[in-house]
Parts: sequence; structure tokens; C-alpha cells
Amino acid sequence: MKCPVCSAEFPLTWRRYLTAPLGRFPCPCCKKPLAGKHRWYYWPLMVLGCCVCGVPFAYLAGTRLGLVAGTAAGIVGGLISGIPFDKYLESRFTILVVRQDGAANGSHSKL
Repeated sequence: MKCPVCSAEFPLTWRRYLTAPLGRFPCPCCKKPLAGKHRWYYWPLMVLGCCVCGVPFAYLAGTRLGLVAGTAAGIVGGLISGIPFDKYLESRFTILVVRQDGAANGSHSKL
């Protein structure tokens, strides 16, 4: 990832990813509040990433244990494949912008 203010490049670590679930965090170098914007293909790729484990888990559990277990297994499978896939997409394709409200975390604003 690259800060639009100081041009510092930094990795999206698991700690940074998990502590900023909405993609809002300060630059580790200049401390400017940043937010991530996604390109148009982010959401279709996220659906595909969640389906990698979600669909097979749902099918296997659904055929053996029923609808409720299949639904639960699909959700768990979607999280198992979706979270690492989301981190990958965020680290490679997110466009960082400076947040206008000035807060690094916790407040809600539109990008």
C-alpha cells in the first residue's frame, strides 16, 4: 500500500487489517488518516472468493445433515476463504485516500 500524502509504502499486515474492519487507518509514517476505496471489480471478486469454500462446504453439509447445517457450513466456508481473499485484494488493489473528517478510526463517513 502507498500513502497518498507522504508516498511511503507499507504492507497491510494482519494486525492492521483486523483492527481496521472498515478500511480506515492512519498512515504508519505520517499518521494522516486514510481510507480505502475499491475498484469496480472488488465485489464480484469477493463473492467469488467466498464461494471457493462456501459452496462446497454448504453442498457437503446440506446433502448429509440438512438445510440448517448446509447454511451454517456455507457461512463458515465463506469466511474461511473470504477473509484471506479480502486481505489479499485490500493489500493489492485498494486505492488509499486521505479522510476528510480527520479521524483515523471509529467515526462513520462516506468516501
